[in-house]
Amino acid sequence: MKRKAIYIIMVSLLAAAAVSCTREIQAPDGEEATLTVTASLDAAMDGGTKASADGGLTNLAGQGYQLRYMMELWSPDGTTKEYKATPKYIDITDNMSMSVEYNLNLLAKKYKMVLWADIVKKNDDGTVTAYYTVSETDGLKAIVFPAESAFGSDEYDAFTAVADVDLIGGSKVIGAILKRPFAKIRVIDMTESNPGTEYTTKLTFDNPVSIPVEYNALAGDVTSATDGITGTPTCTSTFEDGTGLCLFTGYIFVPETGADQPSTKYSFTIVVNDEEKVQVSYVTVRRNALTTVKGKIIEA
Repeated sequence: MKRKAIYIIMVSLLAAAAVSCTREIQAPDGEEATLTVTASLDAAMDGGTKASADGGLTNLAGQGYQLRYMMELWSPDGTTKEYKATPKYIDITDNMSMSVEYNLNLLAKKYKMVLWADIVKKNDDGTVTAYYTVSETDGLKAIVFPAESAFGSDEYDAFTAVADVDLIGGSKVIGAILKRPFAKIRVIDMTESNPGTEYTTKLTFDNPVSIPVEYNALAGDVTSATDGITGTPTCTSTFEDGTGLCLFTGYIFVPETGADQPSTKYSFTIVVNDEEKVQVSYVTVRRNALTTVKGKIIEA
């Protein structure tokens, strides 16, 4: 295997994403206050061409998918669920509105709010197929990840946000922006090649990569699988106008670290058509950001 110098481009993600809903009313006894939550979602990643920079949400427009918005209010210490909104579904289209609003009448006290938005598939019988499973009892504190979500496809795109809410002083209006807990990795070949030629590509890791099996969106805690993965699923290449031959794209969950922009590093080998081509060391990936690895990979 030859080693080639390649370019690693980190594009920080302008963020975003939104969450939920229409009008929900809860009217408990005692002093009340109104909470208005306006949530916004911008699914596109910054940088690169449209095909490469957009997140999974945008790439699935018009293909029978919906956004599922979920919202919960918990006690400030995260032990008691105070309110759970009914999930809301919005068709994913090119011109869809991704700003929504909750209007709630609540007891005038403190809460911790957690928001989650993911993608579901519409079925012919009117039901939906969800890729993430949310606990009936623990709610968004126990979101079960499907095993294939590690470096999976666009269907596993998701967004989340947490905010403290204090209604003791009266009604509040809050703007919420949800962001991906994922990074996106893309591999671009700079070799002059025939756009019609297809390649299959995967990444194999120097060390096993831990993947989440359950996520507490309220606290940011992750329960990881006992055994990490040593390689990604295989991707079929696509040709992107203005960019070149895209050999691989995939999403990976980035654990919360307490930093403003959590990140992690990976070392891996790029394998094309079952042949090891290029070894890449210590690639940094960040939440809600696109990392692009470029080089003459096929000729390596």
